[in-house]
Amino acid sequence: MMRQLAHTASVVGDNDRKAWQCTKGKLSAHWFMKELNTSRCSATLKAAYHRQSVGGDQGDSTSSTGAVAVLGDTCDPSPPYQAQGAAMAVEDGATLGILLGKFSRAHPNQKATGTQISDLFGFYEILRKKRTTVNVEGSIENQVLYHMEDGPGEDARDKAFANVN
Repeated sequence: MMRQLAHTASVVGDNDRKAWQCTKGKLSAHWFMKELNTSRCSATLKAAYHRQSVGGDQGDSTSSTGAVAVLGDTCDPSPPYQAQGAAMAVEDGATLGILLGKFSRAHPNQKATGTQISDLFGFYEILRKKRTTVNVEGSIENQVLYHMEDGPGEDARDKAFANVN
């Protein structure tokens, strides 16, 4: 049996969220390495494949490759301002369970091929993309609303909140 380690490292930085995506070759940005300057962290970062911001533009990102699919914050990371991360993971799992169950009932004596599983996972992505995008965007809107810089916008927001029962 082949085993692989999947590791996620989260670092808060001031970089532009939508621009903060890169491939392995650009992963060791100076500020990132400076904050995590240990040999173990350095080795992990050198082995990393991809980094992506929380709540960044997901664009054409996918939740599956071949016969492997990911769910929850792994495929749709969002800032923690909507409290929906666990709910999205449960919905992702339920969607995959329903699709796999329907496939196995439609083909009770057939082992699924890699192509069939890949197609099924592609359908899973299509089904989930709109809902998860709405949640990620809502979380980003909440972040902007709750963390406004001092000024007229913040004052107007505070007055509106004060008038809510």
